[in-house]
Amino acid sequence: MSNNSKRTYWYYYLIIFLLLGGYLILHYRGGEGWYQWEKLGPKFRYRWTKNAASVRIPVEGPVITIPVSAANPDIAQKPVKVKLSIDGQFIEEIVLRHRKWQSFDYLIPDPKKKSVELRFKVNRTWNPLETIGSNDDRDLGAAVGPFSWKGWEIGSRVGFYDQEMGDNGTSFRWTRKQASIMLAVKGTVLSIPIQAVHPHMGRNPVKVEVFMDDKLWDTVVLKKGGWWEVLEYKLPSWDKKALKLTFKVDRTWSPLEARYNNNDPRDIGVAIGEIFWKD
Repeated sequence: MSNNSKRTYWYYYLIIFLLLGGYLILHYRGGEGWYQWEKLGPKFRYRWTKNAASVRIPVEGPVITIPVSAANPDIAQKPVKVKLSIDGQFIEEIVLRHRKWQSFDYLIPDPKKKSVELRFKVNRTWNPLETIGSNDDRDLGAAVGPFSWKGWEIGSRVGFYDQEMGDNGTSFRWTRKQASIMLAVKGTVLSIPIQAVHPHMGRNPVKVEVFMDDKLWDTVVLKKGGWWEVLEYKLPSWDKKALKLTFKVDRTWSPLEARYNNNDPRDIGVAIGEIFWKD
């Protein structure tokens, strides 16, 4: 092979290497559809999305925490909706009704992967220059903070709000559209108290899919609002010490938007009481 041919091959491989390196840097560090990083205080960093943004990141655990916010001046009247997908799989539509930062936890669909692509798509952007006359001429979507990671073990949960106490002293948690919890197996019959309070349930029942270890176990139809039901499942004989229990609700509702509770901006699915086992 002549020296000219060797140089040609060397230049060819160098170009491929540079292009591949640039692609990896773009997707792992920058992504697409983002503005530059900004600071909020001495430690917290965030960056705005455009109408849509994506980034590929290395997987560092089974559960990812994503801080999200929006600053649209009319957000109280017109919520900002952010569709989140992981590796092309739609995960959830996050509804932002105020400007405060919120953190959302999600299970990675396949935690064995070395990396995943996160994609954010907002229903609308706003331009500070056109809206409030500032010097910022960007079209801003959602603000996204740095990702962090958590483990997934017995007692871990995602998609649930904080624990609450009912009028009769029983504790429960509201779900979002999808929620999961890891349970220790302590019997052969699993009992799950469940309740929904959606408006107009009589003519539009709430449907809840119940999954065990990612397998569809049951589809529950709730027709009576504000009434606790107890789901009981006889489990097969198995040697499992832990069980992943997942609820997928066909729709959520907002007490604030429905003018049921002006102090509750959440989008809630169903209430899950204290889960217990029987032999």
